[in-house]
Amino acid sequence: EGSKLVAVAEANGVKYATLAEAIAVGGEVTLLADVELTKRLDIEKWVFLELNDHTISGDFVDAFGMIYVKKGGLLSLLDNDGGSIIAEKTHAIGNYGNVLVGGVDIVTNADESYAGLYNFYYQADYYGSAEISGGSVDSVFNCGILKVNGGKVTYLDNSGCLDVLGGEINEIYARDGSDAPGLDGAGSIAIADPANITVPEGFKLVEIYPDIYQVVAVTYVAELNGTEYETLAAALSDAQSGDTVKLLADSENETNIPDGAVLDLNGHKLYLTQTPFTGCISINGGKIMFGDAETMGSSSKAIRTT
Repeated sequence: EGSKLVAVAEANGVKYATLAEAIAVGGEVTLLADVELTKRLDIEKWVFLELNDHTISGDFVDAFGMIYVKKGGLLSLLDNDGGSIIAEKTHAIGNYGNVLVGGVDIVTNADESYAGLYNFYYQADYYGSAEISGGSVDSVFNCGILKVNGGKVTYLDNSGCLDVLGGEINEIYARDGSDAPGLDGAGSIAIADPANITVPEGFKLVEIYPDIYQVVAVTYVAELNGTEYETLAAALSDAQSGDTVKLLADSENETNIPDGAVLDLNGHKLYLTQTPFTGCISINGGKIMFGDAETMGSSSKAIRTT
């Protein structure tokens, strides 16, 4: 008497004893039972996976994730109304291909160095793309291209290209794009409301086009009494008689120097674009630029231009 096949998945109408066998076939795959993976599940073809309210789980470590979508592969989770993908010790889904999320919950219970969904980046033409339109993902690391138009994301770490059209994102940590150096628009976020976005220390969020933001390094151009300023005008506006404002980078004269204060060029260039301009300048190895002409020296000078 032959043994009876215990099927856990069905692919294109054919039942299989393992999810890996069904995934290898590709096409439409439906779970028939909960599945616990003991090793990484690779997706190299187009797979339209219906969890059928079941769970895929795994309790092992793999740098590419519990489920790994390779370049050229597609994992669509759109036709779902329930089910979970839960990784205990690694990324739930690592992606160099395309992932479409809808109607399922994706979770990693590993430490904060792992994500529910990780869009990888290797080279400018070798990165993951994903779209979340439903369900939930507890954490997303995006070094590729991500669109969110539905569903819920608890935490999103972005250094790739992020387009938020809808859904709910509790927190966005925005990086400058250096993790994806060849990706056009790396570090950019298209979003109507940037209120829940934080950036690393030393960076700021700049609106480069309406509702499109870029993370850029903060550049300080002046120092006053130990405080650094992004603009010379801000430093000079805080200066009092007896204070010295020191240039930290080349700058334009955005305002006059207050009476009794000194501007120390500190080896940098001051471009005189405002007229009239008055104030006391310590050239200190720097240069005062009048158009293409320059004045050099090492003494303090009283300057007035008309």
